[in-house]
Order: sequence, then C-alpha cells, then structure tokens
Amino acid sequence: MISFNKRVARILEDTGSVPEERLKAALDTADSSSRHLSSVLVESKLMDERLLLGLLASHARVPPIDLRQVTADPEVLAPVPSAIALDYDVCPVSRIGDVLTIALTNPYDVVKLDDVRIVTGCELRLVLTLEDHLKAALERGYRSGEKEVEELLGSLESDADIELRESDNDESLDLDGISDPESSPDIK
Repeated sequence: MISFNKRVARILEDTGSVPEERLKAALDTADSSSRHLSSVLVESKLMDERLLLGLLASHARVPPIDLRQVTADPEVLAPVPSAIALDYDVCPVSRIGDVLTIALTNPYDVVKLDDVRIVTGCELRLVLTLEDHLKAALERGYRSGEKEVEELLGSLESDADIELRESDNDESLDLDGISDPESSPDIK
C-alpha cells in the first residue's frame, strides 16, 4: 500500500507544482520526522497552504475546509471519543441527523474511516484539511477543558500553601436533633 506522503508527492509531480529535487528533499524530511509532506511543504514555503489544500482536495474529490475558521460544538464532538479522534486524525465538524461531517488529512485510509463509521453509527461526510489545522482543532475541541484544569491546578500549587491535617477533636455531631424540625433551633 502506498503511503499518504508518497501519494501527495505523486500528485504534486503530476501537476508540476513543486520542482522534483525539492519535492524529494521535502519527502525525505517528512518521512524522517514522521510528519505529513503537506506540513513540510507549507513550512518550507515550497507551496501555499491554500493552493496545496485545493489541489489535494480536487484530486481526492473531497471538499476542502479551513479548520482555523471552525469551532466545533461539544455535541458534535461527542460521538467520536477523543482517543479515536487523536489516533485517527479526524475532527468532527458538524452533524445533521445521522450524517457526521469529519475533517481529515488522509481521505484514502478507508480502514480508519470504517472504524469511525462503526464507532459513531453515523454516515460520514468527508472534508479535507491540513495536518497543522487538524491538530489545532483537535486541541481546541478535545483538550480545552484539560488545559483549564491544568492552569487552575498550577495556580493553586504556586499561590497557596494548603495543608491537610487530621483533627484531634473527638467531638461528634448529633444528627438526630437536626432531622427533627420541631427541635431544630433554626426552625423555632
């Protein structure tokens, strides 16, 4: 099976969008760093990200999406567990009935798509995005609450000295008097 990076390289070779020697160097960099070729091309300014996204989307016959402009609703994210979204590089964008629109970087990985379809119980509508945009959207959607909790815990650790101690008091509370409304001092 051909890797996604090689498929992207073949598309770019066929269209002549990037000089062959630069494309080969970018492909080597992407493979050695386990990154998508598209990210390496955009980062090294060999291709404009919109042009690249449009070209890949056109070839795959999947509409492109700029996830920087999208904020997913938590109800839309709910059918796809965060572990699956992060492992499979898919981000739910919208849901209408049983049709779930997901953004992804590799529309050719049908095994992962089948897994997502089974887990969600939804028909999938695909939209294509770039790796960096997808990672940022997943971070915003699934990990925003985690960051807030980490920041809160971090501020507690640095600002306050909290100490837990066992009480030496053996006083016990009489709960029977509280439950009887007639004898309760607050009710009288």
